[in-house]
Amino acid sequence: VTDQFEVGSKGTWKTTLITIGVILMMLLWLYRRITTAVLVIFMVMIELTASRGVVAVLANAGIIKLSMYSTNLLTLLVIAAGTDYAIFLLGRFHEARYGGQDRVTAFNTMYHGTAHIILGSGLTIAGAVFCLTFARLPYFQTLGVPAGIGVLVAVAAALTLAPAMLAVGRHFGLFEPARELSTQG
Repeated sequence: VTDQFEVGSKGTWKTTLITIGVILMMLLWLYRRITTAVLVIFMVMIELTASRGVVAVLANAGIIKLSMYSTNLLTLLVIAAGTDYAIFLLGRFHEARYGGQDRVTAFNTMYHGTAHIILGSGLTIAGAVFCLTFARLPYFQTLGVPAGIGVLVAVAAALTLAPAMLAVGRHFGLFEPARELSTQG
């Protein structure tokens, strides 16, 4: 089981680096601040590391089975979900700041406005990939459980780690909007 996880890991690094590079460029374009983009990538990498760690422990214990493809899907889903959830949080925080709220009030608005969305989205994605376990082809059966568990770990991190980093970073102005709100009329 460990050998399968390691083989998948080697094949995943190239895809992971390319994906992270593309996401970093999009975050730089979106937020126009290197610190914000780098901190979002940092959060996503912590979520990915935690997800892969939990799945590896469960596979080593013989609780779940892994394939090369399941580690690739796990990696891509966690990166996508983690980035998405960070954008939810930052978008809501920026929206509250544009609305004239102070940092603490904006943080509270952000968390109460996004926690249920992140939880609902994460449970939907995890449930959908868990359904792959019931596929007829063995190739798809091995994808469901590891990817579903990985998404659940990413959701837990998005609801705890990301707001904690935002709470600390807001004291230093790291997540403040870099540009004025513009509307199209």
